[in-house]
Amino acid sequence: MLEPSLFQPTTDQLWLFYKTGKTVEKWSGHMLISYDYGESWSRPFDLPEDSLGSTRNPLLQLEDGWVLAPSSREIWIQRFPVFERFRYDDNEIQQISLKSEDNLSKLLAIQPSLVQRPDQSILAFCRTNLNFIYETQSFDGGLSWSPLKATDWYNPNSAITTLTMKNGFYLAANLSRTSRSRLQVVFVPWGNSDPQKKSLSFFIKVNRLLTPA
Repeated sequence: MLEPSLFQPTTDQLWLFYKTGKTVEKWSGHMLISYDYGESWSRPFDLPEDSLGSTRNPLLQLEDGWVLAPSSREIWIQRFPVFERFRYDDNEIQQISLKSEDNLSKLLAIQPSLVQRPDQSILAFCRTNLNFIYETQSFDGGLSWSPLKATDWYNPNSAITTLTMKNGFYLAANLSRTSRSRLQVVFVPWGNSDPQKKSLSFFIKVNRLLTPA
């Protein structure tokens, strides 16, 4: 069982996504549902249409009833975001891929993390192999996305996560070209046209954890 992800939609259900497979390229997605706040769970079932559910980061409940899952695929030499729209009651899943038309694309972007603006538009931030965090945005509930572009934030291709607030959003990541030893948490207010210069931030030094032999 790999990369479990919990989510509570606007209903009284709890959703648990997870993956199985020996390699990332061979992952398959599965789901369980609880109707009693986690006291009991349904039997696991396979997600349809090669869906994997969320890849590491939280899902987003949309106003129209759809749930948006930030996902990605790692196939051969390609790495690209995939956004999956779920409407479980209708047993429907839509997949929107940002796969490059160029099979030898130098940009490898995975594990998007979602932010929803006050106007309901959506930002997604991805880790990449180019030492920068990249972003894409959607103005139609995740049905279409802008081309990926680099932000001003460095990142050594390590995990990132975001949290949407009423007055802005938080981003937690290693904001360095090479080092993973210092985690930075950045707050970006809404309406901030230059988040790197105006955002508030603090640092957390990450010490190596030693396990007994």
